[in-house]
Amino acid sequence: MAGDFDEARRLIASADEILGEIGGLQAAITHQEALVERLAGDPAAAAARLRAGYDSLEQMGERALLASTAAWLAQALLAQGLSDEAEGFCRVAEEAAPDGDLTAQLGWRGVRARLLAAEGRTDEAEARAVEAVRLAERMEFPTLHADALRDLAEVLQEAGRPEEAEVAARAALDLYRRKGVSQTIGGIRDQVQ
Repeated sequence: MAGDFDEARRLIASADEILGEIGGLQAAITHQEALVERLAGDPAAAAARLRAGYDSLEQMGERALLASTAAWLAQALLAQGLSDEAEGFCRVAEEAAPDGDLTAQLGWRGVRARLLAAEGRTDEAEARAVEAVRLAERMEFPTLHADALRDLAEVLQEAGRPEEAEVAARAALDLYRRKGVSQTIGGIRDQVQ
């Protein structure tokens, strides 16, 4: 990941135009748009892209992408501190995610873990976060694996276990660095002494 967000946005806009010509498939591209914005450090822009995709998917009656879009949207909303909205989309993802959709399963568990931790329900939060990490270990997507470890680190920190939180944060930081994603690790550096 080279960090050239302008070029990434240009390429995505081109793909979006092509999908529009094919006929209403632009909603499928919102995940990539959101990922670029998230990596660029703009969760509000990521949420805007995902919300547009979510609305389109709902209007089309498309269910295959709805759960993962809802999970990613919940993550972007939570990153902005919009817990109530994040909760609603997390619930949609949780209810709609098929067992085989690991991206959606992973996404809603990470959000649910952080929401539970914020409520002081740290045992439940840790269980969800650990489930997310285990799911991520089965995938070939290092960034999502790092995200799951970051969520676990946040939950462990909230549970008053800073040493364990640091281990999880270091593992996430290592995965982000190996993937070349230095833009998303700013917040995690605070957890690593």
